[in-house]
Amino acid sequence: GINAEYGSVFVWMASLKVGVIEGKELIARDSNGLSDPYVKLHLYDQKGTKLSKSVKTQKKSKTLFPVWNEEFEFVVPQEAKGLALRIFDHDFLLHDDDMGVVLIDLTTIQPNQQFDHWFIVSPTVGRSEDYGYLHLSLNYQNNSISSTPSRDIQSSRELAAEHQRLQIENRKRLAALGSTGKNGGKLKYKTFYYPPQGQWDGALVVTLESATNLPARDKNGLADVYPLLKLGTSFRKGRVKEKTLNPVFNQKFTFRIPPNTSEEMLSIELWDADRVDPDTLISIAYLLKDTHFVPNQEYVGEHDLVVIPAESDFASKPGLEARNKGYRPNLPVVLIPGFASTSLRVIESSQSDWIGQRVWLSLAKIGGARYQHLAFAAEGVGKQFVNGWNSLVKTKDLKISISEPSGEDNKFRNKWADHLCLQEDGMSDPPGIKVRCVPGKAGIMYLDPGEVTKLLSWVMGPVIKTLEDLGYDDNNMLAAPYDWRIPPFYLEERDGYFTWLKTSIEELSRKNNNLPVVLLCHSMGNRTAHYFLNRISLQEGGKEWLEKHIHTFMAVGAPWLGSPKMIRTVATGERMGMEGLILEKEGIRFARSLGSTPFLFPIGDEQYFEKAGQYKFVYIKDKNGNLTPTDSMKFLQDAGADKQATLFQQKYLSDPSFGGKKGEEMILQAPPVKRLYNIHGINLPTEKVFIYKKTDKGNYELASGDPKIPGVEFPSDIKAMFKPGIGYETSQTFQRNPEILTGAKRAVCGDGTVTYESLNYCVFWADKIPHLMMEELPEAEHREILNNRIFLTLLVDYLSKKRGSRRMEDTM
Repeated sequence: GINAEYGSVFVWMASLKVGVIEGKELIARDSNGLSDPYVKLHLYDQKGTKLSKSVKTQKKSKTLFPVWNEEFEFVVPQEAKGLALRIFDHDFLLHDDDMGVVLIDLTTIQPNQQFDHWFIVSPTVGRSEDYGYLHLSLNYQNNSISSTPSRDIQSSRELAAEHQRLQIENRKRLAALGSTGKNGGKLKYKTFYYPPQGQWDGALVVTLESATNLPARDKNGLADVYPLLKLGTSFRKGRVKEKTLNPVFNQKFTFRIPPNTSEEMLSIELWDADRVDPDTLISIAYLLKDTHFVPNQEYVGEHDLVVIPAESDFASKPGLEARNKGYRPNLPVVLIPGFASTSLRVIESSQSDWIGQRVWLSLAKIGGARYQHLAFAAEGVGKQFVNGWNSLVKTKDLKISISEPSGEDNKFRNKWADHLCLQEDGMSDPPGIKVRCVPGKAGIMYLDPGEVTKLLSWVMGPVIKTLEDLGYDDNNMLAAPYDWRIPPFYLEERDGYFTWLKTSIEELSRKNNNLPVVLLCHSMGNRTAHYFLNRISLQEGGKEWLEKHIHTFMAVGAPWLGSPKMIRTVATGERMGMEGLILEKEGIRFARSLGSTPFLFPIGDEQYFEKAGQYKFVYIKDKNGNLTPTDSMKFLQDAGADKQATLFQQKYLSDPSFGGKKGEEMILQAPPVKRLYNIHGINLPTEKVFIYKKTDKGNYELASGDPKIPGVEFPSDIKAMFKPGIGYETSQTFQRNPEILTGAKRAVCGDGTVTYESLNYCVFWADKIPHLMMEELPEAEHREILNNRIFLTLLVDYLSKKRGSRRMEDTM
């Protein structure tokens, strides 16, 4: 190397001694609940390429708490970027299973000093749960770097002042809590605190053991209790313990503690889960860092829980809470909703009293004259969250059955279908009728915004309310509703939607000091945004436009591979949870009239099934009970949905922004962005495979059976929520994506609407997108995630900044 200051030549000399001391709470990979772990170490360069020969520790048998006490020394070349330590589970017959990784950037190691630190073991791919802890000693000898630690005196003073401010604020809050709160039971817990060191993260491990004497929240005198833990802007949610006031949790939660963090207090909230009403806070405990986090030691404690008045700021929403802490909007945001998630209104019609009114969604118009009372009967269940495109509202929970209408009522009901259904091409309005989307925020907050019906039909209302609480308004937040009934290519041809979206993004950026925008999309809105980004990238100067105007693609519940459920929707109809209002034949007519349904057809079969040629989404059951796998498009053509199958094969696959050769479709390629933040729910049974039989009338209907597909269950007789003939992936399903990428098996499933393979497919784009972030929220249902407190907190944290502070995004 050349010494720039003196012009002299020096020889780079650097070495790294690594002591692999022990592991703690590593992940189990064997059927006995243990592992046989060993660690492989190597240096890597800026591109992640291995620079040194791998070395490894001894294998430790049948343990999650291995002790190695082995030391290794590396000669460090000048191009070295960092040290990788990968943990594996040794298998005698099969390939060794991945148990996670620790990556240490060499620039974070203070040279010429000895360090001892517990590092968090991360999943090799994605950002799901942590995989335990690895205790290391490090000594980095480098002759070209000063050993004198550099210090930013100003930032140290600011951090100290922030610590002091938070300590005062927390004491005030606890004093207020003690004076206003009521006894809410007792909480038993344990904490283990790994403090951060230098530029390395630490961790706080909280084990909730039990709670006793909680106040009742349900009519039965009990509660369905789950814990919600908050440390700064990080959230962890636990499992529900049903019908108890003395829940035994035995649940463990891990928080990463970044260096120089100023968070001083952990809150533990206990909530009552409700299927219909919003969840209610039962009681809360606050644990201060100074007294409850003991460095490198376990702390066992019991703490009083307190019931908080509803009007207290302790129970504030994420947007308000962040604003009260001094956070403000940082990046402008564009909201793109999903399938059936934009309100539609009548522009032209022979039914003059409907002009200007909403037809999607209007429960009264859908239900017919003698069903209009359901909108009012729904008040008892009106606070039910919307739930996937199959359950926009929950009229079936009203336990009201409907029969075939006749006379005037039948005419009334047909008006609804006549206005919403499209012509044979799946794109054109019926003669004399024109229906278009409701513009602006009003079109995507609530589908039917009446006092009662908005509780049945919220869409992005919770998201918009949270952002408005933070300080967003029309100057930095843009709603982008669209007519979700028509294909994306016709959306541009008829409405000029993508041209409008591009111009609107430019204007939004201009109004916000030329900051790039965040595209916040849900469900099919992600497909729409992906299509838009592909379309721009194919235009002259498109890549430069994207770099200037798009900061992050925030994908919520994204069906990257489509959804198998849409096959059933088109084949035999979908009533979207409105069984109390919509007849089966109306559901079939509606689904088959839409040109947008093929937009969500599943593609990339090889990702769904290990043997894509052997296993299919659809099976036909003959009179002898034999099951035959069938191509989805051939089945749809035979089932009467030939229009959708033809539209998909002839139009979608030939569209340069969507299609292409099989396996190389444009919509399967990484979106042309620098940052993708993928957030979705997991571990709710999700439809994947369907069994049909032909009736005597020549129609198809779902039939019972089990083709023995790996990872698919047909639990038709287990729970009423399951339908016969539908195969589900469940939380016990081993998924292929993690195994393909890491060699490690993982049991997990989708969000109740979109399968895990589809939600998680973006992990294969890690080498195409520089900043790929992942969040998986346990039991967050596909649409309910939009009102999930953890998601809303993640959203606020990503979009905001503290007054007076500077973040990376400010200078981009």
